[in-house]
Amino acid sequence: MQRTIGLMVAALLFAVSSGIAFAQSGGTFEIERSVIAGGGANASGGSFSVVSTIGQPIAGTRSTGGGFSLHGGFWHPEYAPTAAAVSVSGRIIYGSRGLPGITVRIFGGHLETPRVARSSGFGYFHFDGLLAGNTYVVQVENQRYIFKEPVQVIYLTDSVTDIQFIASTY
Repeated sequence: MQRTIGLMVAALLFAVSSGIAFAQSGGTFEIERSVIAGGGANASGGSFSVVSTIGQPIAGTRSTGGGFSLHGGFWHPEYAPTAAAVSVSGRIIYGSRGLPGITVRIFGGHLETPRVARSSGFGYFHFDGLLAGNTYVVQVENQRYIFKEPVQVIYLTDSVTDIQFIASTY
């Protein structure tokens, strides 16, 4: 009788353990990637927030292959900057007035050589034909004035119109 009970317990343990092993193996298929992101939590940034994005498979990633691509999830990817022509402009001031005739250089990005401009009668300068998606260095120099920040580095995604250089005397 005890032998029969022992065999039944052994058979039961074997059946349970093999069933668990089979269930964990996935049967005849295999899951190679995650299917559903954890989600369900709040996401916020700045003045925006989203609640409960559960069920967004591989949210925020891009899958490609065979000439196709897929951006998974609710969130749309940010657009890459275009190679559109943009401009950089600004003003050079001393106190409250613009300074004329100040040399301004821009270099970097796609430029092989620096471009040079002189500020107008009201202190304004302008550079056209720059490419978005590039980093440029704007530098101002003059023998008569000094500048607290004579160099500004900018990454262009669109035209910039508010660069300002503030001059002082020695």
